[in-house]
Amino acid sequence: MKPPERDPAAARFFALQLARIGGIALIVLGIVITQGTALPAVPDTIGYALMGAGLIDTLFVPRLLARRWRSRDTE
Repeated sequence: MKPPERDPAAARFFALQLARIGGIALIVLGIVITQGTALPAVPDTIGYALMGAGLIDTLFVPRLLARRWRSRDTE
């Protein structure tokens, strides 16, 4: 019996969710740094930079990936 084929849509969905979760983790880490309670030695500018990168990662990276995959499927 032949094993079932992998669904590329499932792998893509998993990658999109990882990008979103990673962005949210960066935002939370940035908030923790700017509060100064957990990591007082790290400057606030690093925390703000992480929050900005996390925001971009959460909002725009999944859209860019979906657009790239959509254009490959239509060719």
